[in-house]
Amino acid sequence: MNYFNISTQKNTIVHKYTGMCLYDYGMTFTLKKAEHLLSDTTSSISSIALQLGFNNRTHFYKIFKEKYGITPGEYREKLK
Repeated sequence: MNYFNISTQKNTIVHKYTGMCLYDYGMTFTLKKAEHLLSDTTSSISSIALQLGFNNRTHFYKIFKEKYGITPGEYREKLK
């Protein structure tokens, strides 16, 4: 069994139980962590993005806004 088969099997299992692909399922945990870091720390958004494994801050903003409808900065401001 090669990597591709294992990855495909994982994706199939996750999709069966969640209706999401493996990437989207994993991203739900990453974005929950982002919420926590934005609300409970004073770390910069760029620092948070790097901590969560995003090499591109723009991509982090895009993914966050798709999920929550606002940017990470707007999310943080809303909490104040």
